Amino acid sequence: MKQNIKKILKVTAILSITALTCVMCIFTAFAQTYKEIGGCLYFEFENDSYNAKANIQRYMYDIDPDWNIYLSEDGKEYALERDHVVVYEDDDDFELSYTALKIPDKITSKSKTRDVSAILGSVACHEFDLNPKNKYMSLIDNVIFSKDGKTLMSYAQFDDRIVYEIPDNTQTIKDSSFHACNNLTEVIIPNNVKEIEVFSFVSMESLERINIPPLLEELNKTFPNCESLKEVYIPKDSKLKRIKGNAFFCTNINELTLPSFEIDIDKEAFAGCKKDVKLKSYITTNAKAVYSKDAETYKLNWDGVSSAVKYEVYQKNKYGSYKLIKETAGTSIKLNGIKSGKKYTFAVKPIAEIKANGDGGVYIHYDLPEYYTIEGTMSDDVTVIAYSNSTLEM
Repeated sequence: MKQNIKKILKVTAILSITALTCVMCIFTAFAQTYKEIGGCLYFEFENDSYNAKANIQRYMYDIDPDWNIYLSEDGKEYALERDHVVVYEDDDDFELSYTALKIPDKITSKSKTRDVSAILGSVACHEFDLNPKNKYMSLIDNVIFSKDGKTLMSYAQFDDRIVYEIPDNTQTIKDSSFHACNNLTEVIIPNNVKEIEVFSFVSMESLERINIPPLLEELNKTFPNCESLKEVYIPKDSKLKRIKGNAFFCTNINELTLPSFEIDIDKEAFAGCKKDVKLKSYITTNAKAVYSKDAETYKLNWDGVSSAVKYEVYQKNKYGSYKLIKETAGTSIKLNGIKSGKKYTFAVKPIAEIKANGDGGVYIHYDLPEYYTIEGTMSDDVTVIAYSNSTLEM
């Protein structure tokens, strides 16, 4: 028994030392020697640990079309970082005051010179410095686009604007292009946008309003951690078909109007939201009142709606408010108590219930729904005035 305990303690010690060594290696990689080369700031790799490089690549690169760009000079290896000015407050503390990111046209990687063809994600700078003759990218109103202007690549995180209207020519918004752009309270997306890649608007702490373009078919990890986001406008003619996991993770929306009932929604789509999100739809029905001479009864009939599981029937009072008088899975109800010469107003709302997709994944600790209820839009008013000769005026 004592020998087993000694073995366990020995293994634990070895694992602890190994883990500490790995952590030290990673932190060693961040103790960089900075050097200005060609007007851009670079840091030198002092450790060849793959994991350390991977971390630097993912979180510190801004210019990197292949996720693996280094610059070699004098037999040393450098990686491109953003151009910045260091402002010292005292002997112990300092902060980085980022200015302009100068984007080179070419960069040497593993002794090979390659064109810089893209910027991945937003950049912690006030503005960009891009050669107007760059073959792959263009600078439009301090935002990096593809040369043809159809793909938005990167927004400057410290740009002072609070509202940004994306140009009409844009068709694609790239991954993380607005990440942590915390001055923006609203982004206006043009109708031509067909694709919004994952994490395009992640962690924008001030974003309150945004619209979804009509040609977009999927929202996937689109607005996670946008904690101020409360207004999302989806147009009636939207082609939206899927709302996938993390689309609205930890946002502040409490209501969302969808273009139809025929939409796939993931269990995690609204995980972490501050409030229960009420789902609505533009889908409605046509209702009318009829009188059956044979049965001597008045009826309210309406058209059936695909995917509706029930219908709510409302009566309008003299103050203009609607009161729910019946729920039914059918498409007709009998109107009882109709009196001659008196005016009555009714309306019908379809209700859908769709099964939530996915298994909850990493968010199993959240109270995730098995089904989503979607309220349709109230039908036009049906006004009825009954006369003694059993005719209806509508």
